[in-house]
Amino acid sequence: MAPQPHDETCKTRKFDRRGWHSGIEEELLRLQDPPSAEDVELLLAREFQDWQRRPRLATAALTRFSKAGRGRLAWQVLLAMLARGVETNVYHYGAAIRACETSGDWMLATHLLEVMAAEGVTANVFTCSSAMGACGSQWQIALVLLNDMISSQVLPNVVTCNRAIATCAKGGAWTTSLELLRRMEEVDLTPDVVSFNSVIKAGQESAHWQLPLQLMRRMQERNVPPDAGTCNSAMNTLLQHGKWQRALLVMDAMPQMQVATDVITMNTAMMALVAGDGWASALELLETMSSKGPSPSIISYNIAIHACENAGDGRLALGMLRSLSGAKLRPTAVSFNSAISALQKGSQWQLALDTLWSMPARKVRGDAVSFNTAMAACVTVGQWRLCLNLLQRMLDIELRADQVSYSTAMSACGEVGKWQDVLELLLAMTQAKLSPDTLACNAVLSAVARERRWVRAKNILNVLENSGVRADVASFNALASGCTSWQDSLLLMEEMHHRILVPNGITFTTVMSCLERAGVWEGALAIVAVMREHGVDCADVEDLAVATLAEADQWELALALQPHHGLGSGTAALLMSCEQQGLGEVARQILSDIAAALPAEVAAALRGPSAPPQLVRPNIGVLSRASASPYRKELSLMRRAIMAEPSPEAILQAMADFGQELGEAGAWAKFAGGSKAETLLAALGGAPPVGSEAFEVLEIGTYCGFSAVSVAAASPVQVTTIEIDPVLVAISRGIIAHAQLSARVQVWTGHSRLLLPRFKERSAFRCFSILGIW
Repeated sequence: MAPQPHDETCKTRKFDRRGWHSGIEEELLRLQDPPSAEDVELLLAREFQDWQRRPRLATAALTRFSKAGRGRLAWQVLLAMLARGVETNVYHYGAAIRACETSGDWMLATHLLEVMAAEGVTANVFTCSSAMGACGSQWQIALVLLNDMISSQVLPNVVTCNRAIATCAKGGAWTTSLELLRRMEEVDLTPDVVSFNSVIKAGQESAHWQLPLQLMRRMQERNVPPDAGTCNSAMNTLLQHGKWQRALLVMDAMPQMQVATDVITMNTAMMALVAGDGWASALELLETMSSKGPSPSIISYNIAIHACENAGDGRLALGMLRSLSGAKLRPTAVSFNSAISALQKGSQWQLALDTLWSMPARKVRGDAVSFNTAMAACVTVGQWRLCLNLLQRMLDIELRADQVSYSTAMSACGEVGKWQDVLELLLAMTQAKLSPDTLACNAVLSAVARERRWVRAKNILNVLENSGVRADVASFNALASGCTSWQDSLLLMEEMHHRILVPNGITFTTVMSCLERAGVWEGALAIVAVMREHGVDCADVEDLAVATLAEADQWELALALQPHHGLGSGTAALLMSCEQQGLGEVARQILSDIAAALPAEVAAALRGPSAPPQLVRPNIGVLSRASASPYRKELSLMRRAIMAEPSPEAILQAMADFGQELGEAGAWAKFAGGSKAETLLAALGGAPPVGSEAFEVLEIGTYCGFSAVSVAAASPVQVTTIEIDPVLVAISRGIIAHAQLSARVQVWTGHSRLLLPRFKERSAFRCFSILGIW
């Protein structure tokens, strides 16, 4: 029979693997989302008669909308059908609810269930399951639906329970998901691999890292074969709890469980290796994926670039970034950001900027993290102008700068003393409607306090706190760094105590520095006691305290405070105090403590500056082991000097030869050899002594003793030379002893600021020549 005029569209209706459909579905899908009721009814006006006769046509249309995730469109179609009296059934509502599930519209899905009941259409297990699937992370709603379903005598099946468990997993309700799993078994519903996988995934929010392993054992007991999803979820849960070794063990056990690894497995294993500082192994795993499979994804490469970032290897990170082209993968902003961060950690700021500017060519738009990381690279090397230019560039391309952007720019300016610029940036930040956070606050305080504008910094903190910024320990550390008064630094610590802010090593070091400069040894002892009460272990603080006590000639207290001595300024000051007070036995004990951690040659010199040459003559094997020492150049110089004949001339020539070799290798000898030595001796000759007994030479900065030996060899004067580093004192004393000049050359340990007044008191009626060579 020929179609009626109102059924013109039937001419274009076709049947394919989707079922009966017409061009009207495409027109409906082109409507805005959500569509208006008028537009939907107008388009369907010629369809209702056919749908009344053949309800499957409506079901096919609604199914098409569900696959497209157009829940609101399906709802408007159902409303139009109800308005026109077109019969609706459970299949129509089921398709509409599936559309809500696809789009995650749980409110509409639950409303559709209510409409079904009002229209006398009985929900079935499939519609209820779809409604639960629409709940997303709204696990409480899913549980209400599950209970309503049971109350309506619609028995849930495994799929229904799996949807409820999955919703609990998304909502972080891991205990509820476990309970649902238990209830399934109670009602003779056999959990499948999807059930267990959902519970394992939910367990990521629990504090029990053992949970995924326990669930996998239950699967084995119930003959539920795990799949890659099981293992991947278990590995991810273990990794989130810091159990990266156990995550790798799960992957190792997958072949025994007859589960093939996939790209997600390998990516998780790479993350586990990075978490365990095994960045090189993570890169090897990427190579294995490239050669043997599964094929790495962009996430795999991003993890590898992040591994390079952790290792601080910027060039390797760049190589990984470039290799994406060969792998036919397109980099993301994350790829570039990790590479820029790796370059920043390696202080390769030029390459970091080049990488940032190369992003548009790779069709990747830089985000705030990209610019912030590049700005941080500029801060590392003091490029504050470039940092400001990057901030301006962000604003020019309408990329919203955040608190980190402004804070980084503030830090850059603060590092070079541009505190006025820091305050201007703070103003610009507020004008951009960005509330200053603690990071920004600390950047401002550091910049202002660094210029010793302590009162201004304190006032700024008060203003920022009134605007809602919360000060932390770093804030007070910044303030303390600007204190010129030790009383003010102690007041800051007291205020921290009232605010229940626990001081850290930086706090104690900063306050102790103030006390050391002021020579307040009683306060130094008190700060060490407070630090120990807080359980803070900071060798620098104790070293400064020892220095403070030693400089005040409180050597007994200093020894009690630090029985074992290292190479810090405190040890040098204590050694100075003991030597100046004639406490030879105590000084020798201090030197012996230092010697215990040093190579044999220096140790011998430390234990006895007048030791015979055979005791201080270097052992080649020991010297080779000490090649990684921070004193390796000085040790090599000492070896060359003591291997020479025991005369000033031979020793000076050996040292000069060593200096020339260093110069030819592009290094600096740091002692006055060659023309510098000639200048030194000429200066000495220009001021002939009135009498050798009434004339002394004072040298500040002994280093290894070259100048002292030169002066003593050229003139019969008494030489006093000052050196703050105990190791260099030991080396120079050994060389001077080998030159047989110990009777006329004294090496004093300590800082010239402290020793010069003592030198003046000791030699009040003598004539001095103070020489300096650069």
